Amino acid sequence: MTMTDERDEDLFRATVETARRRTAEPDDALLDRVMADADRELAIRAPRAVTPRARRSAAAVLLAALGGWGAVGSMTTATILGIWIGVAQPDGLNALSQAWSGGDTVEVPLTGVETLVGLEGLL
Repeated sequence: MTMTDERDEDLFRATVETARRRTAEPDDALLDRVMADADRELAIRAPRAVTPRARRSAAAVLLAALGGWGAVGSMTTATILGIWIGVAQPDGLNALSQAWSGGDTVEVPLTGVETLVGLEGLL
């Protein structure tokens, strides 16, 4: 060891010894401030009275389960469009279905009333 290392070692040992002899006790003013802060935090975070949630109607629950007004509006639009295409079948749809299926299109009467009144070939 060199002389510098010995001197650094002695300085280190003296510092550690001094730190061991000292007792770190906070003064009363610090403890009072800490307790005042703790009391303030307790007042802020104190549990508040819980108000009961309002009951929702079955329609509101169903609407929320389906995804809200946007989703219900989209489903309604798709349903109405499907019914419209089914009832008032466009001419292009017949050609498209024949090309896709490769066969003849079979039309089934919606209510069956057409055959009763003699309108078989007219509709």
